[in-house]
Amino acid sequence: MKNRKDHHDFIAEIVSIASNGASKTRIMNSLRISLDYWGAKRYLELALEKGLIHLESNKYKTTSKGFEFRGVYREMEQLEDHLNLIFK
Repeated sequence: MKNRKDHHDFIAEIVSIASNGASKTRIMNSLRISLDYWGAKRYLELALEKGLIHLESNKYKTTSKGFEFRGVYREMEQLEDHLNLIFK
């Protein structure tokens, strides 16, 4: 597993949190463990811009494109773990 998070990791976290509907505060607080406010805000806006989440009744919800991204992201993580085992 990698030591540092990259933008895909933050976007995947947002998509996962929003899968059952989440407030902006909940998403921002989850991301602020690793990022400052402005970094968290930037990734939330990016997820919206890319159509991975949408705002509905003051809750962010994952779109079908977001669920597709999450599935591909999980496959990528599994491949990375497998490669790490091979090259250990």
